[in-house]
Amino acid sequence: INAEYMGTEEVASIIYGVMVKYGFVDAFIASDGTDSEVDALRKALQWHDPFVRLVRYKPTKDLRPAQVAALDQIIALRGRIFVGTMHSYYSGTIHTDRLGIGHSTDTGFQLEKDKLLPICTQTR
Repeated sequence: INAEYMGTEEVASIIYGVMVKYGFVDAFIASDGTDSEVDALRKALQWHDPFVRLVRYKPTKDLRPAQVAALDQIIALRGRIFVGTMHSYYSGTIHTDRLGIGHSTDTGFQLEKDKLLPICTQTR
């Protein structure tokens, strides 16, 4: 979630569009954003559909941020669709790793300002 590039409502609209296109009601978020930022995105998604769920991994024991990021990455690797952010090394790594384990390029997207782009346009 990076308000520097686009607002929470814009992100929610784009993510909701992906969810509708692929028939999803649940989405996982891998983010180092604050709880309030994630809650704002959740509320914005639920404005579109109150039954949409935005799930975030919450450790049950003390884990360092890098450990949580590694678990988030594993979950993102296994998802049917991945939407990352442009210019994010973390998102780029997930896109590359997803391709390496057999996901096709049409299952990965990136947010660039107010657009959703296929990963084939991403350069690292």
